[in-house]
Amino acid sequence: MLEPCPWIDVLDVKDIAHISENALELGKPIVVGMSRRSRLYFGEHLISSGASSFLLSKSHQFLCYVTLGSRSQLRFIAVSFMMEWDPLAGSDENQNIALIEEGYEPRSVERGSRLVTVTPSAPTAVLQMPRGNLEGVVPRALA
Repeated sequence: MLEPCPWIDVLDVKDIAHISENALELGKPIVVGMSRRSRLYFGEHLISSGASSFLLSKSHQFLCYVTLGSRSQLRFIAVSFMMEWDPLAGSDENQNIALIEEGYEPRSVERGSRLVTVTPSAPTAVLQMPRGNLEGVVPRALA
């Protein structure tokens, strides 16, 4: 991580269903962290400069996170794509664009929402709204 990240989640490569042999041979776990400045990192690479919360769903094999800003969104990136991501392929800016575009269609959420959990047995994400109420959504990426 490029800065201290008090919120970290790790996924072992053995837990990933669809992964190439090259990525499996490397054996490095997927480490995702969020800094106090709301920056979301995958290893040393910046995924989002404004994230309110994130979760690595081991059962659905997705990184799920909520963006900050005037148009908050619940976004998804497949873990298998993150493992194939080549840090030497080009500039970080181009990689970030490719990483976001490879993910599934983002879902608009209420500004200030936070991701609480993704249920392992059903394709449901639970969000906490700014008013405090919990809302369950069924995004297409998890279905």
